[in-house]
Amino acid sequence: EDHYLDLFQSDVMSLMPKPVAARLKESYVLFMGCNLRNWSLRGLLYRLARTKYRPWLIQPQIREVEKEYWRGLNVRVLDLAYDEFLLNLSVRLTNTLAGGAQ
Repeated sequence: EDHYLDLFQSDVMSLMPKPVAARLKESYVLFMGCNLRNWSLRGLLYRLARTKYRPWLIQPQIREVEKEYWRGLNVRVLDLAYDEFLLNLSVRLTNTLAGGAQ
């Protein structure tokens, strides 16, 4: 248990392979379909939220108390159905590739 807790005290990026860490520096981190009651996920989001990576969380029907908790940690929370999010993303990508407005 102590080793598990120590993991979240360490620099998360130093634990990843260098190519993955380099790619993350240029990316947003998006979580979908995750159980916020899972302590491993909560630990990871907590650590990422305290970095410049600013994770996003898609969580349909998220409780207001959970939403406020994650917002307080700089996690951008979108209360959307997964299919709605994916449809919006698809439209935006199609418009971008076609040279239209985003």
